[in-house]
Amino acid sequence: KATVSVLYWIMSHDPKTFLKILQAVVFVDLFSVALVVPLFYQYATNVGADAKSFGMLGSVFSAAQLVGSPFMGYVSDKYGRKTALLVNFIGASGSYLVVPFAQSFWVLALARIPVGIVKQTMMISSAYAAQLTEVGTRSKAIAEMKSMVAMAFVIGPTVGGYLAAYDLKLPAIIASALLAADFMVVKIFLPDMDNTLHAPKREKKPFTRPSGVLIGVIATAILLEMGERLNRNSLPIILRDNLQLDTKAMGMVWSFSAAISTLMGQYGVSFITRRLGDHATVKWCIPVAAVAVGAWSMFPSLTTLVLAYGVYLAANFSSETCLVSILTHEVEEDQVGATLGMQDSLNSGIGVLAPITAAYLTTWDPSYPAAFACLFCMAAVFPAYLKLPTRHFKKD
Repeated sequence: KATVSVLYWIMSHDPKTFLKILQAVVFVDLFSVALVVPLFYQYATNVGADAKSFGMLGSVFSAAQLVGSPFMGYVSDKYGRKTALLVNFIGASGSYLVVPFAQSFWVLALARIPVGIVKQTMMISSAYAAQLTEVGTRSKAIAEMKSMVAMAFVIGPTVGGYLAAYDLKLPAIIASALLAADFMVVKIFLPDMDNTLHAPKREKKPFTRPSGVLIGVIATAILLEMGERLNRNSLPIILRDNLQLDTKAMGMVWSFSAAISTLMGQYGVSFITRRLGDHATVKWCIPVAAVAVGAWSMFPSLTTLVLAYGVYLAANFSSETCLVSILTHEVEEDQVGATLGMQDSLNSGIGVLAPITAAYLTTWDPSYPAAFACLFCMAAVFPAYLKLPTRHFKKD
């Protein structure tokens, strides 16, 4: 390969610099998404889509992600994290550029397929961070990246709304340009993972049967994801119908949720895992999440929203982050991407199932989805305690 630049040589002596660049790339990526996603219904109606057709767009995207997650995970293992990110950003940039200029519903629907397949930023970035960090600091790095998502969605929709007021095409065009800029930053500043300081390339081993710990991690993550999605889908209904909140107050609730995720990502997870380790954090936080969401489901009010629901968000964020960290440790380096991709694919399947389930439960009682979320959290206790060993991945 070509001789590295002086800038690259300086940065290569401090892997934290690469992590900061990766976090900035993730923030810009999700900020681009946040510019466009709230306006997608308007883009769809402009080409004659009704509510049913708009739902079909969501299904097309979810189906593409279902296929794309394991595929891009394989690409990241086979050809490197950097290559996978480059494919991710150039594909997403092109797809987003088509959106504002689509002249028919089918063009808009087709534009959602490539972005659904290749756009797997968080999965690839988590695998990238796993190779840039030691085991004891991995959950902190992943949590900080996840907090970028919350920060992007606090700012992005508002900026997108102002841009759309000037010209509806503008948010998608700017999103496409930002994703192209991400492509250039990754191309120039991030290293190929064969040369990372903390992850020297190991001899490839044949595929082995998943360990009990890995099965426990995946089972726990699936149950928590189902509970979280049920809760998320029912939250707007409870806020509007039960608590009689207006749109302004509901917006404040979403900002509150994003603030919790940001604080946990930047400070909370690091503080907890430094003292307990990843495994113990999962085992402690899941019961806390179950109790908190149970209290929220039984006594929905502004008080329990701030106290119980806030605790649930913090505990759930911590558990999910540490599960990803443990998962990256339990598989071989050249299987991390494929494993994370399969996990994301399962989450996409849950993303299809959970809204339908929440809708049926809500017809009986608006609090039922949150109650079932509590049950799923309680169920997650069993694989967490039965399969996860009492082992500490603490920072030295």
